[in-house]
Amino acid sequence: FLHLGRLDEALDSFKSALALDPNHVSSIMNANHLAGQLIPAWHVTMLNDQQRNEAYFEAIKAVVDEDSSVLDIGTGSGLLSMMATSSGSSSVVTCEASKKIAEAGTKIIAANGLSGKVRMINKFSKDLSVGEDCDDRFDIVMSEILSSEYVGEGVRPTTIDARERLLKPGGRIIPERGEIRAALLGDSDEVRNTISISTVNQFDVSIFNDFTQTKFTLPHGIRPKLLSEAVSVFDICSYTDQGDDRHLKIGLKACEAGLCLGVIQWIRIHLFEDITYENKPEECSSHWAPQIYVFENPILLREGSILDIDAYLFKDTVWLRESKTFADS
Repeated sequence: FLHLGRLDEALDSFKSALALDPNHVSSIMNANHLAGQLIPAWHVTMLNDQQRNEAYFEAIKAVVDEDSSVLDIGTGSGLLSMMATSSGSSSVVTCEASKKIAEAGTKIIAANGLSGKVRMINKFSKDLSVGEDCDDRFDIVMSEILSSEYVGEGVRPTTIDARERLLKPGGRIIPERGEIRAALLGDSDEVRNTISISTVNQFDVSIFNDFTQTKFTLPHGIRPKLLSEAVSVFDICSYTDQGDDRHLKIGLKACEAGLCLGVIQWIRIHLFEDITYENKPEECSSHWAPQIYVFENPILLREGSILDIDAYLFKDTVWLRESKTFADS
Protein backbone atom coordinates (compact mmCIF):
# COMPACT_ATOMS: atom_id res chain seq x y z
CA PHE A 1 0.00 0.00 0.00
CA LEU A 2 2.83 2.40 0.85
CA HIS A 3 4.59 1.85 -2.49
CA LEU A 4 1.26 2.22 -4.31
CA GLY A 5 0.71 5.60 -2.65
CA ARG A 6 -2.37 4.33 -0.78
CA LEU A 7 -1.25 5.94 2.46
CA ASP A 8 -4.45 5.64 4.48
CA GLU A 9 -4.55 1.88 3.88
CA ALA A 10 -0.82 1.59 4.57
CA LEU A 11 -1.23 3.29 7.95
CA ASP A 12 -4.17 1.05 8.82
CA SER A 13 -2.05 -2.00 7.93
CA PHE A 14 0.87 -0.89 10.09
CA LYS A 15 -1.52 -0.29 13.00
CA SER A 16 -2.99 -3.77 12.48
CA ALA A 17 0.54 -5.18 12.64
CA LEU A 18 1.15 -3.29 15.90
CA ALA A 19 -2.06 -4.67 17.35
CA LEU A 20 -0.57 -8.13 16.81
CA ASP A 21 2.92 -7.16 17.98
CA PRO A 22 3.22 -3.76 19.75
CA ASN A 23 7.03 -4.13 19.79
CA HIS A 24 7.48 -4.57 16.03
CA VAL A 25 9.97 -1.73 15.50
CA SER A 26 9.68 -1.57 11.72
CA SER A 27 5.92 -1.07 11.96
CA ILE A 28 6.36 1.54 14.71
CA MET A 29 8.78 3.52 12.52
CA ASN A 30 6.67 3.20 9.38
CA ALA A 31 3.45 4.15 11.17
CA ASN A 32 5.14 7.22 12.67
CA HIS A 33 6.58 8.22 9.29
CA LEU A 34 3.20 7.86 7.59
CA ALA A 35 1.40 9.76 10.35
CA GLY A 36 3.82 12.63 9.74
CA GLN A 37 2.84 12.66 6.07
CA LEU A 38 -0.90 12.34 6.67
CA ILE A 39 -1.11 14.75 9.62
CA PRO A 40 2.07 16.90 9.49
CA ALA A 41 3.68 18.00 12.75
CA TRP A 42 3.00 21.68 11.99
CA HIS A 43 -0.60 21.08 13.10
CA VAL A 44 0.73 21.09 16.66
CA THR A 45 2.43 24.49 16.48
CA MET A 46 -0.53 25.90 14.54
CA LEU A 47 -3.05 24.85 17.18
CA ASN A 48 -0.79 26.17 19.94
CA ASP A 49 -0.53 29.61 18.28
CA GLN A 50 -2.90 31.33 20.71
CA GLN A 51 -2.63 34.75 19.07
CA ARG A 52 -3.78 33.23 15.79
CA ASN A 53 -6.59 31.32 17.52
CA GLU A 54 -7.89 34.43 19.28
CA ALA A 55 -7.82 36.51 16.09
CA TYR A 56 -9.84 33.87 14.21
CA PHE A 57 -12.31 33.46 17.08
CA GLU A 58 -12.82 37.22 17.33
CA ALA A 59 -13.55 37.42 13.60
CA ILE A 60 -15.92 34.45 13.66
CA LYS A 61 -17.85 35.89 16.62
CA ALA A 62 -18.17 39.18 14.76
CA VAL A 63 -19.62 37.56 11.61
CA VAL A 64 -21.50 34.43 12.66
CA ASP A 65 -24.93 34.43 14.33
CA GLU A 66 -27.78 31.94 14.78
CA ASP A 67 -29.05 32.52 11.24
CA SER A 68 -25.66 31.92 9.58
CA SER A 69 -24.96 28.90 7.44
CA VAL A 70 -21.20 28.29 7.50
CA LEU A 71 -18.76 26.36 5.31
CA ASP A 72 -15.40 25.58 6.91
CA ILE A 73 -12.85 24.59 4.25
CA GLY A 74 -10.08 22.35 5.53
CA THR A 75 -11.40 20.91 8.79
CA GLY A 76 -8.13 20.01 10.45
CA SER A 77 -8.91 19.64 14.15
CA GLY A 78 -12.39 21.11 13.65
CA LEU A 79 -11.43 24.20 15.67
CA LEU A 80 -12.96 26.81 13.34
CA SER A 81 -16.18 24.80 12.99
CA MET A 82 -16.49 24.57 16.76
CA MET A 83 -15.84 28.30 17.04
CA ALA A 84 -18.70 28.87 14.58
CA THR A 85 -21.11 26.78 16.67
CA SER A 86 -19.97 28.61 19.80
CA SER A 87 -20.84 31.85 18.00
CA GLY A 88 -24.42 30.71 17.43
CA SER A 89 -24.55 28.81 14.15
CA SER A 90 -26.37 25.48 14.16
CA SER A 91 -25.69 24.94 10.45
CA VAL A 92 -21.98 24.28 9.91
CA VAL A 93 -20.63 22.12 7.10
CA THR A 94 -16.92 21.35 7.09
CA CYS A 95 -14.95 19.60 4.37
CA GLU A 96 -11.60 17.87 4.62
CA ALA A 97 -9.79 16.08 1.79
CA SER A 98 -7.59 13.88 3.99
CA LYS A 99 -9.41 10.79 5.23
CA LYS A 100 -7.29 10.53 8.40
CA ILE A 101 -7.62 14.21 9.28
CA ALA A 102 -11.38 14.02 8.60
CA GLU A 103 -11.59 11.07 11.00
CA ALA A 104 -9.62 12.95 13.65
CA GLY A 105 -11.73 16.10 13.20
CA THR A 106 -14.96 14.08 13.44
CA LYS A 107 -13.82 12.51 16.71
CA ILE A 108 -12.78 15.87 18.17
CA ILE A 109 -16.10 17.48 17.22
CA ALA A 110 -17.96 14.52 18.78
CA ALA A 111 -15.83 14.67 21.94
CA ASN A 112 -16.93 18.28 22.35
CA GLY A 113 -20.60 17.34 21.99
CA LEU A 114 -21.08 19.15 18.68
CA SER A 115 -21.78 16.33 16.21
CA GLY A 116 -25.37 17.51 15.81
CA LYS A 117 -24.28 20.99 14.78
CA VAL A 118 -21.32 20.23 12.48
CA ARG A 119 -21.53 17.98 9.42
CA MET A 120 -18.27 16.57 8.07
CA ILE A 121 -17.72 15.86 4.36
CA ASN A 122 -14.54 14.02 3.34
CA LYS A 123 -13.97 15.94 0.09
CA PHE A 124 -12.03 18.84 -1.38
CA SER A 125 -14.18 21.97 -1.41
CA LYS A 126 -13.91 22.09 -5.20
CA ASP A 127 -15.70 18.73 -5.30
CA LEU A 128 -18.66 19.91 -3.21
CA SER A 129 -21.92 20.21 -5.09
CA VAL A 130 -24.85 22.44 -4.12
CA GLY A 131 -27.97 20.29 -4.13
CA GLU A 132 -25.98 17.12 -3.46
CA ASP A 133 -23.64 17.88 -0.56
CA CYS A 134 -25.54 20.89 0.73
CA ASP A 135 -29.02 22.30 0.15
CA ASP A 136 -27.96 25.85 -0.64
CA ARG A 137 -25.00 28.17 -0.85
CA PHE A 138 -23.51 29.44 2.41
CA ASP A 139 -23.72 32.78 4.18
CA ILE A 140 -20.11 32.48 5.34
CA VAL A 141 -17.10 30.66 3.92
CA MET A 142 -14.08 30.42 6.18
CA SER A 143 -10.72 28.67 5.96
CA GLU A 144 -7.21 28.60 7.34
CA ILE A 145 -5.35 27.05 4.43
CA LEU A 146 -2.53 29.56 4.65
CA SER A 147 1.23 29.23 4.50
CA SER A 148 4.05 31.50 5.61
CA GLU A 149 3.73 33.20 2.21
CA TYR A 150 -0.07 33.44 2.59
CA VAL A 151 -0.31 31.46 -0.66
CA GLY A 152 1.21 27.99 -0.81
CA GLU A 153 -1.63 25.71 0.31
CA GLY A 154 -4.01 26.50 -2.53
CA VAL A 155 -5.80 29.40 -0.84
CA ARG A 156 -6.19 31.44 -4.03
CA PRO A 157 -7.84 28.85 -6.34
CA THR A 158 -9.80 27.40 -3.42
CA THR A 159 -11.21 30.80 -2.40
CA ILE A 160 -12.07 31.73 -5.99
CA ASP A 161 -13.95 28.46 -6.52
CA ALA A 162 -15.81 28.75 -3.20
CA ARG A 163 -16.67 32.39 -3.86
CA GLU A 164 -18.10 31.61 -7.29
CA ARG A 165 -19.96 28.37 -6.50
CA LEU A 166 -20.56 28.01 -2.77
CA LEU A 167 -21.02 31.51 -1.32
CA LYS A 168 -24.35 33.33 -1.38
CA PRO A 169 -24.43 36.76 -3.05
CA GLY A 170 -23.36 39.23 -0.39
CA GLY A 171 -21.90 36.46 1.77
CA ARG A 172 -18.76 36.91 3.85
CA ILE A 173 -15.35 35.29 3.56
CA ILE A 174 -12.87 34.76 6.42
CA PRO A 175 -10.13 35.83 5.92
CA GLU A 176 -11.16 38.79 3.79
CA ARG A 177 -7.68 39.54 2.48
CA GLY A 178 -4.01 38.92 3.03
CA GLU A 179 -0.93 41.06 2.64
CA ILE A 180 2.48 39.68 1.75
CA ARG A 181 4.89 41.98 3.59
CA ALA A 182 8.64 42.47 3.20
CA ALA A 183 11.62 44.46 4.47
CA LEU A 184 15.37 44.58 4.00
CA LEU A 185 17.22 42.11 6.23
CA GLY A 186 20.24 43.29 8.18
CA ASP A 187 23.33 41.34 9.17
CA SER A 188 23.59 39.32 12.40
CA ASP A 189 25.44 36.20 13.48
CA GLU A 190 22.18 34.34 14.16
CA VAL A 191 20.82 34.99 10.68
CA ARG A 192 24.16 34.28 9.00
CA ASN A 193 24.31 30.89 10.73
CA THR A 194 20.89 30.15 9.24
CA ILE A 195 21.65 31.06 5.64
CA SER A 196 25.38 30.51 5.05
CA ILE A 197 28.56 28.65 5.96
CA SER A 198 32.09 30.07 6.20
CA THR A 199 34.83 28.43 8.27
CA VAL A 200 34.45 25.20 10.23
CA ASN A 201 37.31 24.06 12.51
CA GLN A 202 39.62 26.43 10.60
CA PHE A 203 38.65 24.88 7.27
CA ASP A 204 37.12 27.17 4.62
CA VAL A 205 33.92 25.50 3.40
CA SER A 206 32.28 28.64 2.01
CA ILE A 207 32.16 27.22 -1.53
CA PHE A 208 29.32 25.04 -0.23
CA ASN A 209 27.17 28.20 -0.30
CA ASP A 210 27.26 28.07 -4.11
CA PHE A 211 25.25 24.84 -3.99
CA THR A 212 22.73 25.64 -1.29
CA GLN A 213 19.29 27.19 -1.65
CA THR A 214 18.70 30.93 -1.56
CA LYS A 215 15.40 30.83 0.33
CA PHE A 216 15.30 29.92 4.01
CA THR A 217 12.83 29.79 6.88
CA LEU A 218 13.72 31.99 9.86
CA PRO A 219 14.05 29.70 12.91
CA HIS A 220 11.80 30.43 15.87
CA GLY A 221 13.44 32.54 18.56
CA ILE A 222 15.62 34.65 16.25
CA ARG A 223 14.83 38.37 16.22
CA PRO A 224 16.28 39.67 12.94
CA LYS A 225 17.42 43.23 12.32
CA LEU A 226 15.31 45.06 9.73
CA LEU A 227 17.10 47.73 7.70
CA SER A 228 13.95 49.24 6.16
CA GLU A 229 10.33 49.89 6.94
CA ALA A 230 7.98 47.07 5.98
CA VAL A 231 5.96 47.38 2.79
CA SER A 232 2.99 45.46 1.46
CA VAL A 233 4.31 43.74 -1.66
CA PHE A 234 1.08 42.01 -2.64
CA ASP A 235 -2.47 42.45 -1.34
CA ILE A 236 -4.80 39.54 -2.09
CA CYS A 237 -8.52 40.25 -1.63
CA SER A 238 -10.73 37.19 -1.16
CA TYR A 239 -13.69 38.95 -2.84
CA THR A 240 -11.91 40.13 -6.00
CA ASP A 241 -8.74 38.06 -6.57
CA GLN A 242 -8.73 36.26 -9.91
CA GLY A 243 -5.63 34.14 -9.30
CA ASP A 244 -3.56 36.08 -11.83
CA ASP A 245 0.25 36.07 -11.89
CA ARG A 246 1.78 39.36 -10.83
CA HIS A 247 5.24 40.91 -11.14
CA LEU A 248 6.27 44.27 -9.81
CA LYS A 249 9.37 46.16 -8.78
CA ILE A 250 9.43 47.78 -5.35
CA GLY A 251 11.97 50.15 -3.85
CA LEU A 252 12.94 49.48 -0.24
CA LYS A 253 14.63 52.44 1.47
CA ALA A 254 17.29 51.75 4.08
CA CYS A 255 16.36 53.54 7.32
CA GLU A 256 19.89 53.05 8.62
CA ALA A 257 23.30 52.07 7.26
CA GLY A 258 24.30 48.44 7.34
CA LEU A 259 25.08 45.24 5.49
CA CYS A 260 21.95 43.83 3.84
CA LEU A 261 21.80 40.05 3.48
CA GLY A 262 18.50 39.82 1.63
CA VAL A 263 14.78 40.35 2.01
CA ILE A 264 12.63 38.97 4.83
CA GLN A 265 8.95 38.27 4.15
CA TRP A 266 5.95 37.68 6.40
CA ILE A 267 2.14 38.04 6.27
CA ARG A 268 -0.65 40.21 7.63
CA ILE A 269 -4.08 38.55 7.60
CA HIS A 270 -7.23 40.69 7.54
CA LEU A 271 -9.80 38.32 8.99
CA PHE A 272 -12.77 40.68 9.22
CA GLU A 273 -12.86 44.49 9.12
CA ASP A 274 -10.23 45.68 11.62
CA ILE A 275 -9.44 42.22 13.06
CA THR A 276 -5.95 41.34 11.87
CA TYR A 277 -3.08 38.97 12.58
CA GLU A 278 0.52 39.76 11.62
CA ASN A 279 3.62 37.67 12.27
CA LYS A 280 6.09 40.56 12.02
CA PRO A 281 9.43 38.94 12.90
CA GLU A 282 10.51 41.60 15.41
CA GLU A 283 7.25 41.41 17.34
CA CYS A 284 5.57 38.01 17.07
CA SER A 285 6.51 34.38 17.61
CA SER A 286 4.15 32.74 15.15
CA HIS A 287 3.29 29.35 13.74
CA TRP A 288 3.91 30.97 10.34
CA ALA A 289 7.66 31.53 10.18
CA PRO A 290 9.04 34.47 8.15
CA GLN A 291 10.88 33.59 4.96
CA ILE A 292 14.32 34.87 3.96
CA TYR A 293 15.35 35.46 0.34
CA VAL A 294 19.15 35.71 0.29
CA PHE A 295 20.94 38.03 -2.12
CA GLU A 296 23.67 36.66 -4.39
CA ASN A 297 26.09 38.81 -2.41
CA PRO A 298 25.45 40.99 0.67
CA ILE A 299 24.99 44.68 -0.18
CA LEU A 300 26.43 47.47 1.97
CA LEU A 301 23.80 50.19 2.22
CA ARG A 302 23.98 53.75 3.43
CA GLU A 303 21.06 55.35 5.21
CA GLY A 304 18.61 56.48 2.55
CA SER A 305 19.81 54.00 -0.09
CA ILE A 306 16.93 52.58 -2.13
CA LEU A 307 17.21 48.95 -3.13
CA ASP A 308 14.98 47.70 -5.94
CA ILE A 309 13.38 44.29 -5.43
CA ASP A 310 11.64 42.18 -8.08
CA ALA A 311 8.55 40.56 -6.58
CA TYR A 312 6.62 37.71 -8.20
CA LEU A 313 3.26 36.27 -7.20
CA PHE A 314 2.07 33.11 -8.91
CA LYS A 315 -1.05 31.02 -8.34
CA ASP A 316 0.40 29.30 -5.30
CA THR A 317 3.85 30.71 -4.59
CA VAL A 318 5.88 33.89 -4.10
CA TRP A 319 9.42 34.82 -5.05
CA LEU A 320 11.50 37.88 -4.16
CA ARG A 321 14.94 38.82 -5.52
CA GLU A 322 17.17 41.85 -5.77
CA SER A 323 17.31 43.82 -9.00
CA LYS A 324 20.81 44.26 -10.34
CA THR A 325 20.90 48.04 -9.89
CA PHE A 326 19.83 50.31 -7.05
CA ALA A 327 19.74 54.05 -6.35
CA ASP A 328 22.10 55.35 -3.64
CA SER A 329 20.74 58.71 -2.49
